[in-house]
Amino acid sequence: MRVRAMRACAGVVRRCRIAVQAIDGLHCVHLDNGGYNMNTKSFSALSAAVLGVALLAPSAPAQAGNVSNAELSCFVDTYAYDYGTIGECWGGWTPSTASNPSNAVFEVVGLTAGSYTYYWTDVTTGQVGVCATGASFCFRSIRVGRSKTVRVTVIDNATGASKTMTATAYYEDAWH
Repeated sequence: MRVRAMRACAGVVRRCRIAVQAIDGLHCVHLDNGGYNMNTKSFSALSAAVLGVALLAPSAPAQAGNVSNAELSCFVDTYAYDYGTIGECWGGWTPSTASNPSNAVFEVVGLTAGSYTYYWTDVTTGQVGVCATGASFCFRSIRVGRSKTVRVTVIDNATGASKTMTATAYYEDAWH
């Protein structure tokens, strides 16, 4: 492989007016207008081979998780470093610290490794299926002076065990 890389670099250098070449193991870097990079070609071929082998391997069976410790956290997305709190959260709007409307972010936390399905309901509007069933988080629009309550039912796909949780986000005017 090293001999082929060296020959490839040498051939490219001979065909170009200006070239910078460095051969280091299997690395061949050639810089000119357009360039030629043996690393990129090698990496692409290696990636394709690894992906092909991964597709042939048998998939692991669904792993049983545990929904008993699951909780629903939320935060209102502002320009600050926001973090979730369990069951209830508050965000304050001022002209330069947040947009209006903003997003209330709901996330299921405390799950062990496993395969889960999530059924999201916006309790405030009564809408069912407001977020993807494969996502452990949900974004909902929220305006200043309003609240947003979301309910999620989490189902462990291996055991069928489920847990339903609710959280409420409050977005208040912290300016006036």
